[in-house]
Amino acid sequence: MQKMEKPRKPLLFYYAIVLVVMILLNTLLLPRLMGQEVTQVDYGTFLTMLANREVAVAQVEQDMIYFTDTSETPGVYAAIAFNDPDLVNRLWESGCRFDEVKPKEMNPVFSFLLTLSCPSLSLSASAS
Repeated sequence: MQKMEKPRKPLLFYYAIVLVVMILLNTLLLPRLMGQEVTQVDYGTFLTMLANREVAVAQVEQDMIYFTDTSETPGVYAAIAFNDPDLVNRLWESGCRFDEVKPKEMNPVFSFLLTLSCPSLSLSASAS
């Protein structure tokens, strides 16, 4: 008597599962692991927040101004820097600190290993 075996699911089914898992990881999990997001604001918003003393820490670079607000969970913001000769005086008068704000980028090797290992683990988990 011959045993009737259930047909195995095609390999394309497993690839579809891995694709969905990779998309979910890349959109939900990995950005949180990579670091804090920077919210882009215009220079006028930056000046308004500065006038209202809502800027806690500021980092002025050649082409960008990175700053955090004074809320309990401070957000990181970025504004395009303009040629404003009075900017340092405004920052000083608002009482904000001058420090490094820009989030550091993740090590490229670690980022590569993380993006390589997550799909591999999900592929092996779905295949078994």
